[in-house]
Amino acid sequence: MLSATPVNNRFYDLRNQLALAYEGNPEEINDKLNTKSDIDTIFRQAQKVYNAWCKLPEEERTTQNLLSQLDFDFFEVLDSVTIARSRHHIQTYYDTKDIGTFPTRNKPISLYPKLTDKKGAINYKEVYECLSNLKLTIYTPTQFILPSKLSKYLSEEETENFRKGRETGIQRLMSINLLKRMESSVHSFLLTVQRVYQYLFDTSQIINDFIANGTGKLNGMTDLSGEAAEFDYDDQNTDFFSVGKNIQSYRAIKTNWRK
Repeated sequence: MLSATPVNNRFYDLRNQLALAYEGNPEEINDKLNTKSDIDTIFRQAQKVYNAWCKLPEEERTTQNLLSQLDFDFFEVLDSVTIARSRHHIQTYYDTKDIGTFPTRNKPISLYPKLTDKKGAINYKEVYECLSNLKLTIYTPTQFILPSKLSKYLSEEETENFRKGRETGIQRLMSINLLKRMESSVHSFLLTVQRVYQYLFDTSQIINDFIANGTGKLNGMTDLSGEAAEFDYDDQNTDFFSVGKNIQSYRAIKTNWRK
């Protein structure tokens, strides 16, 4: 069994990999393991221990503490199915005459391709600088709440975290995601920028119309949840796409204008 995943977030990830080997029939592997419990029970208990360990205070959340709580059967499974061999180990302890030698590693060739061959076109650095200069205040809604009204929507601790931590991080993450999108595909980057721009423009229009004549529903504005689909799965930070809902920012803005 070969795995290209160096870190698993759940014990079930490993169990699912093993299930490929025994074709989803636990009895095929249970008969071959020297354990008291079946493989499903072993991983279920291991996951339960890990979940409890994750909730411990940081000073108690040590590797040794986790290992001491895991059942011996779990380590028996690992010993039974894990084979780890490095290149150095094989070259030192194996006769490579029959299996052949490792290929010679070529010296890496570093390439620095430009964004485009067109003369006068914007380059990666300039795009990065543009993205870094984006204010993206739509991601910092607490800036538009009057200080006297903040306590109505957030506690004092939450206010500090949102302004200095979470909301600032949201702005930065969005800029980075846009840059990653461009590295993936210039065309996809263009489409994403257009969608984000249109969302910001529409939001600005709704606010301006409300200021001018008091019409329009501020709490009916589209949030960023739908924009998550614009990013690849690995690029998504879906938690911050719903920031508008979490702190009722639009209703706060509406209240402040009325005051």
